[in-house]
Amino acid sequence: MSPLKLSLNNILIVFILSFLLFHDFIFLNLEFYVGTSFNLNLWREMLSVIFITSVFFISLIKINVNVYVVRMLVLFVLLFLLFLSYRDYSEESLRTFRSVFTPLVFSLMFSLMMVYNSGSGVKLFQKTIFFLSMLIAVYGCYQYFSINSIYEFWYYGPLKEKGYDLQIWNSFRDGRPRISSVFTSSLEFSFFIVSCFFIMLPYCWFGVKRKSAKSKVLYCFSFFITCSFLFFVVLISTVRSAQVCLFGGLIYAVLLINLKSRISIFILGLLIFVGLSSLTFLYIGLGYTEELSAEGRVVQWAFVLGNLTDSIFGRGFSSIGPSQEIWFDSFWLNLIYSLGIIPVLFFFLMFYVFYKVVDVYVSSIDYSCFSFTALGFSSTILLPILLYASLFQAFYNSTVFYILCITCSVVIYGKNKIEN
Repeated sequence: MSPLKLSLNNILIVFILSFLLFHDFIFLNLEFYVGTSFNLNLWREMLSVIFITSVFFISLIKINVNVYVVRMLVLFVLLFLLFLSYRDYSEESLRTFRSVFTPLVFSLMFSLMMVYNSGSGVKLFQKTIFFLSMLIAVYGCYQYFSINSIYEFWYYGPLKEKGYDLQIWNSFRDGRPRISSVFTSSLEFSFFIVSCFFIMLPYCWFGVKRKSAKSKVLYCFSFFITCSFLFFVVLISTVRSAQVCLFGGLIYAVLLINLKSRISIFILGLLIFVGLSSLTFLYIGLGYTEELSAEGRVVQWAFVLGNLTDSIFGRGFSSIGPSQEIWFDSFWLNLIYSLGIIPVLFFFLMFYVFYKVVDVYVSSIDYSCFSFTALGFSSTILLPILLYASLFQAFYNSTVFYILCITCSVVIYGKNKIEN
């Protein structure tokens, strides 16, 4: 990777990305030890509101705005009108709405920063992800080999103080700690590491072609060790769905290397998604697992889909929440229970986004900006496997959701910007 220039934009990218990844660790500890977070924990929401307000007024005075940004602005307005249509402005409703709305706005804002100045921020984003993911993974390993009690997890005190009922089976499995590193959930940690693994992977496989003969061995060895370490961390994480995504993504990546056709890559991604989803439902439904949490997911799907006819447009944003009486272990079940059949449109929109990512990736394979092509390769893998994971994991306001939105937004928006 070439050296990066020090600029205000690049400093902001590192600062914002670091705050995004360490958000829970920083603000839960701040509130626990100081007594309040001074509402600074809403920094993502505040930045998103400032950004979307700025874009709105820029559009009104007819300053040149990219058509992709305008389309996203229309989507944000539609989401806000959907929120208003339920006429429920309670704190619970607003909190659930923010969990969907904020990552989308934030990712667009952050992607504009990354592709500023001919896309130099893309390289910085990848380098920062490499460094921070290793720190987070090392701390996760430390937890795995050192923690013997739930009280030793950093989040126990802060969450207990906020009134959460922490159960030992959420922090331990088969006598081993379910590592979470700087996050409060082993699920979020594991899927974050999976995401970082596939962001790094292109540098292992394709980066070697850009190196001289003398530096190839050291380059390959360093990235091989890095990816192997992240692979090992996912294996010891005890999160089976993340492990399935890791192996499924690797299979897709191996096949993807030899594919150049947009249609073949897109269809293969759909087959990966459908295949993993079908096998998971069959595995659980046919009784091959005695894990209660796994069996409960089938019950949840049957309950939500069975009750969909009673409220075809859902029960509103305040009907569910991680601290409320009803909360499902699925991103899409929570949306369906809240919004009825409307999330079906969002679901197919995700496939449209996937096709756009594939299209941009294929068109940039021979392009000179390797960092951008590598991110396109990563996004092509991450979209179908995380879409599969979202069927069985809530991803409520999670870092993984932010990372996925950011990478896809950069790939779709950044191509023309970088070329110009």
